[in-house]
Amino acid sequence: MTTVTAGMPNDADIINSIAEKLRIESGSNLPRDYFLPQARLQLSRKQAPDRTKDEKYQSSACFDAWAKPEQGRASN
Repeated sequence: MTTVTAGMPNDADIINSIAEKLRIESGSNLPRDYFLPQARLQLSRKQAPDRTKDEKYQSSACFDAWAKPEQGRASN
């Protein structure tokens, strides 16, 4: 349950505002409801305290190290 302070928007208002902004910026005729999941995701990223451990490894470096042979190493 969220507590609404006088003059402060609640979570639903913030999400709806972000979704509406995304809809306008997209220039499409899609309904605002289409943009709600993206707005929730965008808001959750802003509220995350720090990057998670796994986010550090979202690159191809790990795959490259595993899949590609080392330079100059003789293959058998």
